[in-house]
Formats: sequence, structure tokens, C-alpha cells
Amino acid sequence: MAADMEDMVEQLLHSMHSSSAELVQMDSSSTPLDPKKFPPITAEIARHIDTSITWMEAISITFLFIDKPNLAHLLASEMETRQKNTFPYNKLEIGIVEMLVISAKKNKVLSWEMKVYQALLLVGQLRLVINLGVQAESREELDAALEGSHVRNSRKLLFRLSDSLSSKDSQKLACHLKGESTAFLEIVYLELIKEQQGNEVLCPRLLKAIHVMGSADLEASFLKLGAGVCSCTKHAQEKIKDTVVVREFPDTEFYRTGPGLCVIVNQKTFSSGLQDRLGTDRDRDELEATFTLFQADIVKYDNLKANEMMQNLDLMSNRANNDKYNWVAICVLSHGRRKANRDEVLGCDGEGVDRKEIINMFADASKCPKMHMKPKLFIFQVGCWVQR
Repeated sequence: MAADMEDMVEQLLHSMHSSSAELVQMDSSSTPLDPKKFPPITAEIARHIDTSITWMEAISITFLFIDKPNLAHLLASEMETRQKNTFPYNKLEIGIVEMLVISAKKNKVLSWEMKVYQALLLVGQLRLVINLGVQAESREELDAALEGSHVRNSRKLLFRLSDSLSSKDSQKLACHLKGESTAFLEIVYLELIKEQQGNEVLCPRLLKAIHVMGSADLEASFLKLGAGVCSCTKHAQEKIKDTVVVREFPDTEFYRTGPGLCVIVNQKTFSSGLQDRLGTDRDRDELEATFTLFQADIVKYDNLKANEMMQNLDLMSNRANNDKYNWVAICVLSHGRRKANRDEVLGCDGEGVDRKEIINMFADASKCPKMHMKPKLFIFQVGCWVQR
């Protein structure tokens, strides 16, 4: 049976003009697997991972794990087209992680599993990693154990950029980079790396596209993300800026105190089969009492559908764009879920709103310029996290 699976993987990859040797490659710089902390990934564990992750997360894991850009692009594009994280061959289906196990075993590759664990953490699958039996007292201990160059720094930087964006901004950036709108920037990145003959430094093209988008905050965030990680000129300059410029702030540099705006969205009853959030009214009232003490204008909304939530928060973004407010606080009390690598809060109709889109309404200086360089507090109280 094992030999049949090896042949299946090899023939499947051969149809993509590749081989199992290119799927999982030896990396002498990777930290060896510590079996006391990280269980070896068997075929059974791999199948469990494949059934636990979404096809969108599988695209991200493929981008993070598979170094060969041509092969990674073919596999990611196939998953996007089929909207599955498995691949068909002779009426059978095999998952991407199971393909990695079979390829690693066939080619006697060592230290590859740590790269899978790191990729799972990057896509937000902490609970799955713990459920697999990984031994760690805290997330910090887990991150420390996974320190090292398992996933390429260039891929981590690009993934973290896409992970920081809302769906709308992802599509805008993809459009400026390749002239096509897609929610999967990882596939666009792989296309660009192929165009550059395997050169993974995409910073000049990304910064140019971000500049065209007119988002100074996103540009600053990307430069911070890559400082000390990327060796390109822009990120090297940012690293120097961070390490050399050390000074005491004069007494005149501080946030102004005074009135602010507090918006509370309280989702109590749901029409989509989700459990009602009993007791949330008390949380809403406590938030109102607390922020009133800080001289806030309080605006409350109860039981909004997803589109109503966005419309009303857009109105509040316009209201916050006012010199009279020295700060803003946005509180959303609801159910939530993680979908397509995005954290969403739910309207009372069960539809999701990207958490980052809510943040960007107030944090993006191009959308709310009079809140630039002023304190912004975002509270997302999620009663039940639904994984899709």
C-alpha cells in the first residue's frame, strides 16, 4: 500500500513536470526534530492535518513550505481552482501534508517536520498543533522551540504582509501587482518569483504597488515587518533607523487627553442558528460606564446584520475624523470565526466581517486622517469561535 501511495505521488508530481525530491528538500540549516516536544508526522497524523485545515490555509502552507516556486504555484493554483486541499489521481484523493510525508520518507529527508509545525503556527493553527501532542507550556515556549530558518524568511515576510491585510486590500494589492484581483496574494507572490527567475526579493515591486494604493500606514508596517529580516535596500535602511536613532522624547511629545469617541456594537440575538449571547447587555453597559468616565461620546448599536455593521462603522469613521476627538475606542461583542485565513466577527445574520477592515476604517490615515497619531483602542469580545 505504501509503495502504491509513493507511485501515486510521484506520478501526480510527474504530471506537473516535477518530482517528490522537489516537494520536500533537505535543509542542513534546519533544527532537527525533538521527538520529546514535537511528535514525528506520520501518514496518519498528516491525514488528520489535511482534514483539519481549510483549502485556503493549505494554499498558505504550500507557499510557506515548498521552496520551488514553479511547483508551489502549480499546487496552490490547483487548490484554488478546485477549492480543495487534496489532489485527485485515479479516483483517489491525497492531501498536501500527506504528500509531504510520503515524499520525505521516499527521499530520506530529515528535519522537514519542524517546517510544517512552523507553517501551521503561522496560518493560525495553534490549537491543532497542541492537539497533535506538541509539548509546550506557552505560546512563547512554542515560538522559541520553532526559532530558526525552517520557513524561509522571505516567505514569512510576504505571508505576514498578506495576513495583515483585509480581503479588500489584498485584492487591491494583487491588482496593482499583476493587474488581476484575487484574494490569494501567495499565488501572486509565486508568479512574481517565477518572473524573477527564483529571486524572492519582491520588496521594490510591493512598495511601489503599496505607494500607488496610497496607504502610508501599510508602507510603514511593511518596512517594520522586514527590518532585520530582508536584506533589500529599503529594509536595511529601516533596520538602521530602528537601531541607530535612540533619543529621549522631549516633554512636549505626548498624547493629548480629553474627549474621545466610543462605539459599541452589541450582538445578542442571532437568526442564523447560532446561540444567542445572553449576558452581553451587561458587558455593553459596563463598557459604556467605563468610557463615559474618560469623557467619551458613546454610540451604541444592537443586533446589526453584517452589512449594517459595516455601514454604521463607516459612519462612525467619518464622525471620528474630527479635531474634537483625541482618541477612539471600537468595541464589538459578537460571535466570530476564522475563514480564508481571516479573523471575522459575525453580524446577527451569521455573515462575517473581516476584523482588519474594521480596524482600517479608523487606523488607516488615508481614511481617517484626523485620527492619525492618536490613540485607537479596538476590543473584539468573541463568545464562540467557529472554524470554517
